[in-house]
Amino acid sequence: MTDLTFFDLEATGPDPAADRVTQVGVVFPDGREFETLVNPGRPIPPDVQELTGVTDAMVAGAPPFEQIAHALAGMLANGQPLGGFGLLHFDLPLLAEEFERAGQEYRFGSAVDAGALFKIAQPRSLGAAVRYYLNRPHEAAHRAVADAREAKRVLYAMTAVEPPFADLDTAELAAVSGRDRPPADPFGKLIRVDGVVCFGTHRNRGVPVADDLSYAWWMLRSDFPLATKRALRAELERIDRERAEEEDVERAELVAELERNPDTIF
Repeated sequence: MTDLTFFDLEATGPDPAADRVTQVGVVFPDGREFETLVNPGRPIPPDVQELTGVTDAMVAGAPPFEQIAHALAGMLANGQPLGGFGLLHFDLPLLAEEFERAGQEYRFGSAVDAGALFKIAQPRSLGAAVRYYLNRPHEAAHRAVADAREAKRVLYAMTAVEPPFADLDTAELAAVSGRDRPPADPFGKLIRVDGVVCFGTHRNRGVPVADDLSYAWWMLRSDFPLATKRALRAELERIDRERAEEEDVERAELVAELERNPDTIF
């Protein structure tokens, strides 16, 4: 697991589709760390300021996300495996949505979620995980780089003592975490079933996008996350290309048949 880059985001709220990043913390495989405040372009709710310690005054002079998007994509979105605590349901979707708003290309690699693994072993929070596996309190909870640092320590300690995880490598841990390959959609609105992009919503869950194009177009017109719509548009474009290629093949076969047998009636 020495190849994992750990990261954590603080934000204006708990909704990765609607809220904005206020702080980024990254811990690289070689131990280097990166941290920056981010101006979310909106007031931070008082209860969130109290929880995270990130205030409006602190982010007033910080760069907006668009200014750090390119550099951050180089750190987190060039395909290397990522690690964190709760990143599958919050940090990765939030980061994807911020990249979409900034117009930044990104490609996530596999992800090992210490939070998902911890819920399998001991269903609690990061603070409880620190107490359980490291035998001390998490003093700097809800500080981005501190959370990322503690997630790294918890994951390594957990895999050393928990039999289900002790002999697993990064890819196997990512699979157990629930994210062992780049997702079709960071929000889970689109899923892959045997390599086929399918809907992940309750109504059409598991149905290939190609089998219900009207639902796909409804999703594009509705209030779905930007990252979901981008992935869906890419799949629709792939379907169009595939069908056009099939039509070209059929047309070529028809022309060839007519050339061989000019009197053939279809």
